[in-house]
Amino acid sequence: MNSAPVRVQNAVVVGGVTHGIDAHGVYDADGRFVENSAIYQGDRCRSGAAPSSLLHSDMPRLNGSYVYGGYAAGHFGHILVESFARMHLFLNQPAPIVFAEMNYRKSALFRQIITTLGLPQDRVIILDRPTRIEELQVFAPDLSIRNYALPRYAQALEAVGNTFCAARGITQNSDPRPLYISRSRTNQKGRYYFGEATLERLLEAAGYRIAYPETLPLDAQFRLLLEHRNIAGFYGSALHPLVFSRAPKTISYLACEPINATFSLIESVKHNDWSVVHVDARASGKANQPKLLSREGIAQICDALKLPCHWSAEIRQHHDAASRAFEETLSSLDMAS
Repeated sequence: MNSAPVRVQNAVVVGGVTHGIDAHGVYDADGRFVENSAIYQGDRCRSGAAPSSLLHSDMPRLNGSYVYGGYAAGHFGHILVESFARMHLFLNQPAPIVFAEMNYRKSALFRQIITTLGLPQDRVIILDRPTRIEELQVFAPDLSIRNYALPRYAQALEAVGNTFCAARGITQNSDPRPLYISRSRTNQKGRYYFGEATLERLLEAAGYRIAYPETLPLDAQFRLLLEHRNIAGFYGSALHPLVFSRAPKTISYLACEPINATFSLIESVKHNDWSVVHVDARASGKANQPKLLSREGIAQICDALKLPCHWSAEIRQHHDAASRAFEETLSSLDMAS
């Protein structure tokens, strides 16, 4: 990774091909991969493997000067931490910004987020096929998953968040109610927490507002995380819009396993009052299967959030029902496999 931007003449931007993420990125006129366009996730480079036959084939051409924005991911969290890893380009670069689309027509969510944030769509060009560009300036990303986060990443996204708030008359961190971001309405066959709905009853009794991101438009999701100062929830993509907010917030990331290092990297440049609450849960032992929050785990959360944890008969019955649903789901997953 080169800290200075690289200017590439007759660059090839690979986007839209069916080779997965590995082919995507920027190549020079001789077919050499431009390292500043690399997608690193941990120690693994996920890009730069386009075949020579593709790089030297006939393709559309864009004349003039452009800057490279990265790849237009189709996943909410990856858009915010990878597709927006060069967000400063929207603030201080007048040139059009090109993004490489992933595997054909995966950019609808990316376009929706761009629109919601009020970013200048007339500067965004999403390439759905390999394209040669007369002159391309390539900045290295300001954030790399599990590797590093630069202050400029947080500063650029906070500037976008400020514009979002100003357009809606929002005052950041103005809502005193604590907010809980729930996963209890997501697909029960993935990273789902049985017993979370039981936890919500305790949180509501303590004055928490419960939000279900899957039920809200993007505008409302962003607004919630900007307006509330005290926020808790299981770590995941639904909490990534916090990158648009201004510190200081109090954030409690709940986790039943080691938290993805990207969250701590982001917080290292945002300076929120944040903590990780390690939560006891039952699991099948297989990756990416649901978990059951134990009674001890729910008590750990309440203790960390300084809430009462009174197990009434109704709360116990609710958790018992969640336990049965957990066992039934695991049985159905085992039968399916």
